[in-house]
Amino acid sequence: MDIFEYDIFLSCSKEDKEIAKHIWHELNLKGLRVFWYDESLRKSIGQSFIDEIQNALTQSEHFLLVCTNNSINSNWVKEEYQTFYGECYIPSNMQRRMFLLRHENFNLKILPLLLKKIQMTNSIDEIIKLIGKVDIKALISENDSLKQQNEILKSEVESLKTKLQTLMNNNPESKKSYANYELEFEEAAIKQIYRHIGWGKRTIKNKVEQVGFLIGKIEYDKQNNIVSGIVEQNISEDLIFYEAGDLRNTKKKLMYLKSIIQKKLKADVPLEASKIIGWYHTLVNNSPVVVSERDKRIQKQICNEDDLFIVIFNPHKQLWKAYFGQESIECEGTVRKKSSG
Repeated sequence: MDIFEYDIFLSCSKEDKEIAKHIWHELNLKGLRVFWYDESLRKSIGQSFIDEIQNALTQSEHFLLVCTNNSINSNWVKEEYQTFYGECYIPSNMQRRMFLLRHENFNLKILPLLLKKIQMTNSIDEIIKLIGKVDIKALISENDSLKQQNEILKSEVESLKTKLQTLMNNNPESKKSYANYELEFEEAAIKQIYRHIGWGKRTIKNKVEQVGFLIGKIEYDKQNNIVSGIVEQNISEDLIFYEAGDLRNTKKKLMYLKSIIQKKLKADVPLEASKIIGWYHTLVNNSPVVVSERDKRIQKQICNEDDLFIVIFNPHKQLWKAYFGQESIECEGTVRKKSSG
């Protein structure tokens, strides 16, 4: 069980936002949980900004400083690396590690004496090896610029929606002829979701809505009149890198994420029959765990299919409910435990 909320705290001067953004994106694609703040976080948190940074430093297993001239001359960056060094790195007997990532043309001679003791790295792959994390397969074959990806994805999403609708219309088992519906999560899948949404915790990320898709299989039992969904894994919005003012609402996030999932399903999924069988989103604070009219609209607009589940999670109250189809019929939701034998 993870005792840290983040694998790495990414520290960089705000003047080098574009550099930090690229590194943040690459680390996330490698499967790491990364804390990095920018001005948008400062505005959203307001007065508690300093407290959130302090908490993130405590909850990050390792620390990565991007070495640029701006970072070395930043008092705020200095405060971050000195805090981690004194409160995390030294007390942990250097088990919680610190790394420097040298940016191009950075002059090593200007490094402060304290940082000269810290290991210098030249690539993200080198950092992955040093902290012992396993590099997951890249989910996107090539990382073109976000603008180029968006243009391609627009046409792909429309084509995919048409194909999916045709398949559903031609599938006699997808008609509403069943009386009972149930959704079962593999234990590993529900744990994956709990980790994504911060189940039972109050984190920076779950202060706002989080979304993802459910990957698995749907089985039709005509004899017992039951439709059963089996969730084998989830793919969450962590794959999306937010641009300012872009992909902020649930509909856009789901459209973008769905297109990435379809590429993954075509390229490399070990379970051949797996497909998108539903989607989920979170609520915050004391919100009641019920499907809303907005959820129904998204189900129709984004998915445009009958045979999909919606799961509503409230990580703060530790409650969740499952619903089926565009009519949002509440169904039984269970977790399949691993057999001990």
